[in-house]
Amino acid sequence: MGTGSATQCIIGFEPINERMCKLRIKSSIRVYAPTEDENKQNAEDVERFYNKLLDVCDKTPRNDALTLLGDFNAKIGKEHSNKRAAGRHTLHDITSENGGKLVQLAIAHNLEISSTKFQHRRIYKGT
Repeated sequence: MGTGSATQCIIGFEPINERMCKLRIKSSIRVYAPTEDENKQNAEDVERFYNKLLDVCDKTPRNDALTLLGDFNAKIGKEHSNKRAAGRHTLHDITSENGGKLVQLAIAHNLEISSTKFQHRRIYKGT
């Protein structure tokens, strides 16, 4: 596929903020989530990020294939409550706060966290 044909696949591009953009190729959303830490400002950034992402997902046309790509800075654990969105091949035992928000978003939009669905050697599960 040449460069010209790739640009013809782009339906639309919308910069949302410094951490997020929406690229419509049957609705692909790329993100870079803020990391978790004890800082109150950072916790507010995380909350704003997930609220904005939920809003973007809610506004995505239902007949588009919704794909979220990026670094969510999330740890998905092996808890039973994650079963609807995550597989059993995860690196972590306990879900982080960002992980919980990601799982909730995935469940709300009938998405799967694909990095947890397939068995990989432990060294590759962190990417």
